[in-house]
Amino acid sequence: MKRIVLFLVAVVLMSAFCLSVSAEDVLLMENKCEEEMEGVTLMKGSADGTSFYRCESGVDLGYLPYENSSDFIYSLDIRFNNEGCGFSFMKSGKWNSCIRIKDGHLALQTGGNSFQKLCPVDLSAWYHFTFLGRTNKDANAVTYGHIILEEYKNGERVNRQIFQNVNLRNNAATHFINVFGGCDIDNLAAYTPAPTKVELSCDSESIVAGESAQFNVAAFYNDLPMHGVNKSDITFSAYSNEAPLSDETIKLDGNGLLTTNPLTASQRVTIKATSKSANLTAEKSIDIVTGDIFTVTGMGVNKEGTTITKLSVKKNFAAYKDNVTFVVAFYNADGSFKAVDFKTMSAKSLAEGDNKVNVNINVPYGFDVYASKMNVFVVTALSGIGNATKVKAEELPLLDSMAVVMAVKEDCDITNLKGEDVLYFDLVQPESGKITLPSMGKVYVMSSVERLDTLFEIVD
Repeated sequence: MKRIVLFLVAVVLMSAFCLSVSAEDVLLMENKCEEEMEGVTLMKGSADGTSFYRCESGVDLGYLPYENSSDFIYSLDIRFNNEGCGFSFMKSGKWNSCIRIKDGHLALQTGGNSFQKLCPVDLSAWYHFTFLGRTNKDANAVTYGHIILEEYKNGERVNRQIFQNVNLRNNAATHFINVFGGCDIDNLAAYTPAPTKVELSCDSESIVAGESAQFNVAAFYNDLPMHGVNKSDITFSAYSNEAPLSDETIKLDGNGLLTTNPLTASQRVTIKATSKSANLTAEKSIDIVTGDIFTVTGMGVNKEGTTITKLSVKKNFAAYKDNVTFVVAFYNADGSFKAVDFKTMSAKSLAEGDNKVNVNINVPYGFDVYASKMNVFVVTALSGIGNATKVKAEELPLLDSMAVVMAVKEDCDITNLKGEDVLYFDLVQPESGKITLPSMGKVYVMSSVERLDTLFEIVD
């Protein structure tokens, strides 16, 4: 036996909230109930003083032009004259939300003898009933339904009550309303609603170059959420300082996914989402931070010049929590590569701003820290050594941007490198031409690694 779970929220609003039809809404059908029609009795004296339909037995009303699986609004004036009367939104043979009077209450009939009571009603009073929603489980769409009930007093609508996310019963496409015997109906209309407000959110406030971010749109109709935005109604665009973004390293697709690559420059980008049907726009900005998340400002070397014991590290981007690898490369006095070693750690352990990182990196035998050169390369998760791109040595002259080129031993573990595994490690300019690499080994390129000319000091 299936278990039906209902999520029902009732809100009594005493504010100025009003579900009013906007100029952008598209009228799907209208019946002012002023003309004779088979199956109903035309009566005088509705809430607005005009004629209305008395439905003494079941009757189908308010046909839409098609079976609707998009957002729609049905609105009508109604008087419930007896227990059990009401109506349901229909597709031929299938009931959707079924509204009935149960024990003097407006209720949702969720099954054969299963009811969810909403609120008491006066069987002698006229009410204005509005349904905003979308039904159609067959389309795998996000579906929903909100009910607004207002009582007429002296021609004015009062005592507004809102019930959000009501039971949709069969949740099929909607085509018409089936009115049960015992109801008086007036001013029946249906619309395709255009949002009255759109909001834009993102899963991140900032990203590092190379990462992506998803922007999501929420639409509202007079402050009621329209769950599952109609994607065909929304267009996304990206801006920088109010001008359309022209950075080719940043891409924004039609679903609001923003992607960058490791070479994207630091900048603030504003994403705008526009509802075409309502001509409404929402925007949200995101900061893109380049790979220079860390800056190494100095190294501490022991008095003997044999060991690097500390790195002075400035963390420029607090949100970065992944691993960072500090690569210390040693070069001979003539600039040729001599050796390299690594220090990998979690960036969570580093505070934003200045840090002192304890390391234990051996200086190569015979290396003169005063006469020769040391550099530190900062490798983040975005350009991590394990994510480096393997290339053939003959392809290196084709580099079109500055990159770190690394040659390693054939049998090494690229995801867990050790200093003795590296045969070559240096920053290569695209115009440098063909470089001489070891004849043996695998060659990798990391495009977003930055070399820092590092000062050092002698420490105890």
